[in-house]
Amino acid sequence: MLRFILLGLVFFPVASTVSAQTPASFKYKIGDEYQFKIEQLTQIEDTNIDENTKKPVTNKLQSKLSVLKHWKVRDVLKDGSGVMELSISRMRLERSNGKDAPTVFDSEKPDPANPSNEAEFKKFINQTLAVVVVNPKGIVTEVKETKQTSAKGFQIDLPFKIMLPEKEMAMGATWKRDFEIELPPPAGTGEKYKASQKCEYTGDANQMQKIHLSTSIADFPTGIDAIPLLKYLAEGDVYFHNQSGRYIGCRLVGRKIVENYQGEGTRYAYESSLSEDLAK
Repeated sequence: MLRFILLGLVFFPVASTVSAQTPASFKYKIGDEYQFKIEQLTQIEDTNIDENTKKPVTNKLQSKLSVLKHWKVRDVLKDGSGVMELSISRMRLERSNGKDAPTVFDSEKPDPANPSNEAEFKKFINQTLAVVVVNPKGIVTEVKETKQTSAKGFQIDLPFKIMLPEKEMAMGATWKRDFEIELPPPAGTGEKYKASQKCEYTGDANQMQKIHLSTSIADFPTGIDAIPLLKYLAEGDVYFHNQSGRYIGCRLVGRKIVENYQGEGTRYAYESSLSEDLAK
């Protein structure tokens, strides 16, 4: 009798237990489209010293992002790589500072009273944002076009979050992906940092392979120079379905506090959580 696995909204029928003891690879088929439901919450507490009172003052910033993201397979190359087209069909972004009313962009509920906000984000909806080539291990080998981010950005944040190992996955197996983070303006002035992602296969979960991901950055700077790097420090679990060769989703969190980043008594606390689920 067929059994089903579930994460988020997707069902995969399988006739028997899926074994991770086969070389893992992403599988692409022309015309296939992967739809992901994304929820991201970012919270920042920024503490500085008031010039007049000489006492610490904390500002709290929060953003809630909901996105329906699509990856469509335009073509499949001889080596099994997929030519993938990225688009977004729905987005809602709410930003607040704890004092004023939140600013909201919702692609399904346009706000004519806030035309600048609408124009800023509407250009991302139902448009081709990028076309990239992703090999069977999940690495972007070519960026054919991009409107959303720099070409190097796809080497940092992979379309399916992880690089799969060359060898078979066994319980406790680990592998690593090295990459480079470059900070262009306005985040930086072209500074480059060596980074790596460590993956560990931690076993099956509802017929899926669960892979723990952690990110580290070598020579991590101190003070204000650390701030633009915080968003890259993701850690958590990534889910992969070996039989279908599909990325199913992830649960990632990034947390870090930078003390005295602008002098004695200042503090920058960053926390971000990301959930991504294959919905179609």
